[in-house]
This record gives sequence, C-alpha cells and structure tokens, in this order.
Amino acid sequence: MKKIGWLQTVSSTFGGERMNSLARQALGLKFDVDIVKTHLVNESGASIPKRMRTLFKLVTMNGGSRDCWILNDYFGCALMSSPFFRLDGKRIAYIHHIDIESQIKGEAKKKILKTIEQLCYRNLHKLSCVVAVSDYWKRWFENMGATCVEVVYAGLPVNQFSFKEEEITDFKQRYNLTKKPIIYLGNCRKEKGAARSYDALKHLDAHFVTSGKREVMIPALNLDIPYRDYQLLLAAADVAITMSEFKEGWCVTAHEAMLCGTPVIGSGEGGMRELLEGGKQLICEDYSRLSSAVKESIEDPTLGEKGRAFASTFTTERFNQKWQKIVQSVIDN
Repeated sequence: MKKIGWLQTVSSTFGGERMNSLARQALGLKFDVDIVKTHLVNESGASIPKRMRTLFKLVTMNGGSRDCWILNDYFGCALMSSPFFRLDGKRIAYIHHIDIESQIKGEAKKKILKTIEQLCYRNLHKLSCVVAVSDYWKRWFENMGATCVEVVYAGLPVNQFSFKEEEITDFKQRYNLTKKPIIYLGNCRKEKGAARSYDALKHLDAHFVTSGKREVMIPALNLDIPYRDYQLLLAAADVAITMSEFKEGWCVTAHEAMLCGTPVIGSGEGGMRELLEGGKQLICEDYSRLSSAVKESIEDPTLGEKGRAFASTFTTERFNQKWQKIVQSVIDN
C-alpha cells in the first residue's frame, strides 16, 4: 500500500479543517496515511522559528520518506524553500484560501506571513499538483505559476443533513428561539462580517444568532455547541448570513446551510460566489442592501430548496473519488 504523509502546519476548528479531515479519510480508504503535525500559528504563542524547528524534528522522527506528501495550506508549501526541508516523495499542496490582510492583526505578523505567502508562490512550480477548493482559487494559483491545479469541491455527508420536525422544534425551545424569525449571522468573528451584519439588521424583529467562539461583542445569542446542534441551528434558521470580508475558499458554512434547505445571503467573496450562484442564492455586496435581501429570502419559498438541490450534488463519494484519483495519478507519474 502506498504511503501518504499529511503535513499539518496550521491548527483550526473551522470549515477548512473539516475538509482536511474528510480528505484524510478519503485517502485512508486507499492509501496508508499518517499525519505529521507542526502548528506554525495557533493560540499557544510559540514563535514561527520554534515551530519550524519542531517540524524538522517531527519529519526526522517519522523518517521523512513517503510516496506522496500532502502539504496542508500555504505554510507547508513555503517551507519547501528551507534547505532543511528534505522530504522524499511527490508533493501536493491543499490550499483553501490566502487572505492575510483582512484576517491577521499586527503589522509585524502580517509582514512575516506575507513573506511566507510569497515563498509559497515561488515554490508552486515544484509541486506535482495544487488542490484548490473552487474555480476562483484554481485561477489564482495558475496565475501565480502553478503548472497543475485540480479543484476538489467540498464533499459533505448529505444524508446527515436530514432532520425530523420535532428535532428542530425541540432545538428552538431549548434555546428560546420561538415566535420570531431566526437570522443566523454566521461565526462570531469580525472577518466573517457578523458585527456589521448585526448593525445592518438590528432594526428587524428577529432572533439573531451567531456560533463558535465569541470574538466580537454584539447583542446576539452566541451558541458554541456540538456539531449536531449546530446543524439544527442552520435548519431552524429562516435565513443564514455569510457576509465574509475576506476571500473565502468556498464557505463551508454557506454549503451546510444550503444542505439544510435554509436560504443563504452572502458577500460572494472568493470562491463563495461560485457556490451561491450555482445554488441560486442571494449575493449582497453592500450592507445597506442586506435588510431588503433578508426580506426577499424569507418571502421566497423556493430559495431554500434551490440551494439544497445544488449543494446535494457535492457528495462524499464524489469528493473521495476525486482525491484518490489525484493522488494515484501523482504517484504513478
């Protein structure tokens, strides 16, 4: 059985990491997959040089030899410039998105990460393949010099987005979300547009809900809840808002909401536009128009089903087959 090394350089609980996990599962059905972890950026505050040293130790401990390496995100691709980065085997980069300016705080850190971004682009031609998550990013990496770019769309387990009416009713009662429309504002993060969305909609008589770790203080109910309850939140919502202010890779939150049959209004930034246009959802590029878009979405009974129909075409089977085909082709060539 061919050996695949998954080089994990970032720590995340967001949609990208969910896709990483599903990709590893897909490859594990056909290959021997192991993970080499080194979190270059996370909550611990350790310096980037220290984490690079950790990476090299981990690689040495694991032998460094695989038939193919998956470099998870642009950090792994950037590390190829280091003279110490000696991994035997073909290399594939799986990059969800790059948008440092809107997501990173602090000018010093931005400069470091900009350097890492440029190193990533410089090394693209050394890769056997770059796996992108939308056509937007496929074009981006081709323009940056990648010679082979494949798109693997998100493949969520569609059958897990089926809910009994009593489940949704119970969820609403548990969190006191009854008698008024529920407007889901997305992850409680500034770059996800949660605060500005709330300001644009706060005059409406509705329940406002965010999810995940609270990173912006707005008077909305924030639920940091297990995944099944999060799915029920999406299914219970009358509309999901995904007004991301950075270039999304695809926007898994919007995809999940569409699988629940919930209308989505999004900024369309990055690869999100392809998802929303494909599912005939609403794109709102101006917060001043968000309120009217919410009204339109709630009054259109067909919007949710159009989104569900499109999102349901991105099956786990399709995702698994594409990943396995790409890696097998890279190894064979």
